[in-house]
Amino acid sequence: MNLCTVYPWQLFGALGAVRETAEYPASAQALEDSASLAMSSKQLTGLLQRRPALSMDMMQLMTVYIQEMQLRYRELATERVEQRICRAMLRLVAQSGHRVEDKIELSVSREDLAEMTGTTLHTVSRVLAEWHRQSLLDAGRERARLLEPHALVRMAEGLP
Repeated sequence: MNLCTVYPWQLFGALGAVRETAEYPASAQALEDSASLAMSSKQLTGLLQRRPALSMDMMQLMTVYIQEMQLRYRELATERVEQRICRAMLRLVAQSGHRVEDKIELSVSREDLAEMTGTTLHTVSRVLAEWHRQSLLDAGRERARLLEPHALVRMAEGLP
């Protein structure tokens, strides 16, 4: 399941700075061509000791990650699958959506949506087909075009 999206130049996987023998509990997967920089726990710890302000920045970033994870778990535990898919799509709109006329284009696969929302590929396909039937979106292979973005906002909030 996708718990968070990392932006360019954003730190991720820094658990080793706190405990060198720690195993990171998640994995990273690039959604587009990407590159990452890596450093050893020893190098990162030394950098944090030489630049204490970086420690505070890292704590703030980890706090954001923890809050995001708590929010995803709350969504999984309390929301209908349609709401979770809406919220995931709206997060993607904020991160990487492209406005084309009065519609919004997203590069996302059904499989990505299933992983992001803790559901199955079949369920995502069924929900997207229903939204297509209602003229809310047009979904294709690895993409979605939101025809009525405000309708998704209302559904995400559980409004009629």
